[in-house]
Amino acid sequence: MKRRVITLGLGLGLSLLVTGGNLWAQEAAAEAEAAVETEAALPAAPHLPADSMEIGAKYSQWFSDGEADSLWAHFTPDFQERRSVDDIRGIMDQVLAMAGIEAEVIEQKYIMRGGMPQFWHTAIFTEFDEALLLRWVITPDGKIGGLGLNPLSAAPEVDPPAATEEAPAAP
Repeated sequence: MKRRVITLGLGLGLSLLVTGGNLWAQEAAAEAEAAVETEAALPAAPHLPADSMEIGAKYSQWFSDGEADSLWAHFTPDFQERRSVDDIRGIMDQVLAMAGIEAEVIEQKYIMRGGMPQFWHTAIFTEFDEALLLRWVITPDGKIGGLGLNPLSAAPEVDPPAATEEAPAAP
């Protein structure tokens, strides 16, 4: 199976490594550069909602179930100004056509990337030869500030762990 990289600009950017297809390919390169600049200018990580694991899992389930309207209603106003619910539906349709349906969840966790917490949902799909990573930027009020999708082998780099104080030497 031959693959190619398609970068999609959705909010903070969506990067999708899939077979064939062309989703906003020309527009995406400029938006991806802007997303990197935006991420670099972001303040320290905000606090997450108390139920952030459940929120991330719910958004991932909605994505797998094709619930574009539900997802779009939870995007930030800035995201909604840039993309329509039909854009989100198109992404879902493209993933379904190229990767199949989600068959098994491997892992769900939060990481820090670009100074922002991201919910990472890793799953096996029926028509793709490796696990796919669905990434959500969730704002302090539980809204979706951005998303990303790529094979697990192409996962973006994460922020290094915060420096911890060294324990004093034993006497």
